[in-house]
Amino acid sequence: MKKVALTIASTIEIVHIPYEEINRLQAARAYCEVYTTKGKHYTICKSMASILKQLKTENYFIKTHKSYVVNIKQVDSYKKTEGSTIILKDGVAVPLAKRLKHSFRKAFEKLPLGK
Repeated sequence: MKKVALTIASTIEIVHIPYEEINRLQAARAYCEVYTTKGKHYTICKSMASILKQLKTENYFIKTHKSYVVNIKQVDSYKKTEGSTIILKDGVAVPLAKRLKHSFRKAFEKLPLGK
């Protein structure tokens, strides 16, 4: 059976977040911040790299910067100016590293209309 949710365990609770509800990940040293489309935010004691390995089963998560991973389905627009920026549907701006620009654009352009 294919896993469809990220399980997050904290000292207080265990939460299952459906993949489609994950907006972005942001690295914070040895921790990772997980932001959802429902406006929730979780800090977990795992590296972004270890979480990204779990999410790689879904091909709509893409690394955009050494500290960011976004759900490509949550991208609203892409600013091609110097210091490229991705604007998510919730209005948050996420940096796009030069070295990751090509893979991001390729994934973004493949998305069907209506994402």
